[in-house]
Amino acid sequence: MAHIVSFGKSVRIAASIIESFPDLKESMNCTYCDQPVLGKDPITVPGTGPAHASCHHSRLLSERVFGSLKISSLSEHELNELYDLVMMERNVRSAEQSKAVSAGNDDVELFDDGLWA
Repeated sequence: MAHIVSFGKSVRIAASIIESFPDLKESMNCTYCDQPVLGKDPITVPGTGPAHASCHHSRLLSERVFGSLKISSLSEHELNELYDLVMMERNVRSAEQSKAVSAGNDDVELFDDGLWA
């Protein structure tokens, strides 16, 4: 016979365990706002710890982070190099798209190794 545990019971058990261990309860606070994360859209940020999803998103925007790149920490020279690379990539993509449209083909080829031509 299978043992079924309801979701509500699991939450109550987890809450009672956390209440029993004050250190555990404090460690479940948001890294950014220091408020409890349980039941309030919690996420785990690698290398940081528990956080509210909204707090983490706000932090990423304020620090201007894209992927793993912290843009605000770039020097002026590095920022200019990044800008040049982004502009080159946009130009290449734009040229490829215009070439496809002018050839009457609206599809974008993801893999063009010449084997199927």
